[in-house]
Parts: sequence; structure tokens; C-alpha cells
Amino acid sequence: MGWLEGKIALITGGGAGLGLALTRRFVKEGARILVMERDAERAAKVKDELGDKVEIHVGDVTSYADNEAAVAKAVESFGQLDCFVANAGVFDFFKPLAEYKGDELAAAFDELMAVNLKGGLLGARAALPELVRSKGNMIFSISNSGFYTGGGGPVYTASKHGVVGLVRQLAHELAPKVRVNGVAPGGRHTNLSGLKA
Repeated sequence: MGWLEGKIALITGGGAGLGLALTRRFVKEGARILVMERDAERAAKVKDELGDKVEIHVGDVTSYADNEAAVAKAVESFGQLDCFVANAGVFDFFKPLAEYKGDELAAAFDELMAVNLKGGLLGARAALPELVRSKGNMIFSISNSGFYTGGGGPVYTASKHGVVGLVRQLAHELAPKVRVNGVAPGGRHTNLSGLKA
């Protein structure tokens, strides 16, 4: 038995791509999952596939109220929360700075920072009381773009560098009550990349 046996996790963006792969793996390892997904159709497919091992909350990670509701539903459904996985993300499709018009750049910045960085921060805050109670952990999906150039355009890369800083700060602030870690996978063919999964 691994450490996930009997644990309860909340995974944001758990209906597609890496989030869906994480959801499936956590279930296989014995966890029960609250999937927070903004696309209701994808969320329903996850529930159909994994049955009573998952519950769904359709919501937006950029809304603190939606994050709070997801945590509350996890606790209501499964009795506790042991792990928060900040996985939801959006991509800039490698668009270089010179190809943006000013207004487009501002909109892209606002969207990517809101989902990739603020969404994880809001979810972490919403989950914190339950994770302190369970002596749980937070896991952030970073990306190799959090450490290296060339994995996206300037907006995506900046957002993922921000996630690295967030992980470091929260690990410092929340120790020893809550463990905080990040994972930095390389590129994957998913709906996020625009390539066929």
C-alpha cells in the first residue's frame, strides 16, 4: 500500500490532460478524489468512468468562492481532505512577445496569471484549514517552463516561474504542519497544447 491508500485529494483541472491522468492514478493507488473542473461535460465523463471513487465540483479556479465550495464538497463527500493538487492551467501556445498587440498581451497575461498562478494560490488558501487538520500536503503542477526557457511563450513561462516562487514560499510558511511540493513535467500532447492527445 502506498501513501495514497485511503487518502482524500482535491485535483483542479482533473477532467483532462495531466489532471485526468493524476485523477486516474490517485484512484488506482486507493485515493478518493474531488475533481474541480470548469467544463461540466468533461467532469461528467470523469464521474462516469471512475464512479464513486470521485465526486465532481464544476467551478473556476480563479474564484475563491468556487475553491471554498470544492473543499467543502470534498469534506462533505469523503469526511476530510488530505491533499490539494493545484493542476489547472492554460497555455500561450509559444506565442512570442513581438506577435502580441498591446491589448492582446494584457488579456493573455491576465488569463494565464489568473489560472496558472492565482488559481493555485486561492485553492491553497481554501484547502489550508483542512490540510492543517489532516497534516496533509499540497502539490503544484509547475512545468519545465518554471525553470527553463523555450517551453512556452513569455506569458506562460512567467506564470510558471511564479508558481515556483509560490511553492517555495508556501513550503517555508506552512512547514511543518503542511508539506508543499511541486512537480515539473515536460511537454505533453493534451487538449491544453492544442495537439492531439
